[in-house]
Amino acid sequence: MPLILPKPLKEWSGDEIRGILKIFRDFDADKDGQIDEKEVEHLAEAMGVDLNVDDGDKYTKDGKIDPMEFFAFYSGCSPAEASIAFVDHAQQFDALKGKGSLQEYTDQEIKDIMAIFKQFDKDGDGTIGESELQALAKTLMVDLDMAEADQLVKDGVVSRAEFFKFYTGCSDEEAQKVFQRASFGAAA
Repeated sequence: MPLILPKPLKEWSGDEIRGILKIFRDFDADKDGQIDEKEVEHLAEAMGVDLNVDDGDKYTKDGKIDPMEFFAFYSGCSPAEASIAFVDHAQQFDALKGKGSLQEYTDQEIKDIMAIFKQFDKDGDGTIGESELQALAKTLMVDLDMAEADQLVKDGVVSRAEFFKFYTGCSDEEAQKVFQRASFGAAA
């Protein structure tokens, strides 16, 4: 009798998680960290499918779809794969849990992200322009346009704070808090 090996679980990359959670944020119109019935209607219309809250409300059964439920629903992954993604990328999911406490970033995390920013700020002007953004998108293997990253001050370039917000998927408030800290305020 042949031995049947179990199918390996899909491991989700940070980019895949960020991409799916960006869709979640786009449809969480009231930014309460959940997609309610009205927001599901907009999502269903945009996707061109019949969809209701019960289709995604699988774990907490509260009539709303939280970020983890949305991830599992949208990706179509198995419960085991979703569980691994939730643990491996907890910081990104936690950032969307609602208006509670703000995500805290260590100085080292901020420095690491700013080192990435500096790599793509080729002209050293403290912003990422269109060509630099396209180089970043190519490196990350994602489709990205200026409007997606130029979110805090719509000026056609990506500032350090905007890059931090885009890269981490944090809220405006969390990004602004990072750059209000004494050691990083001048870098915003």
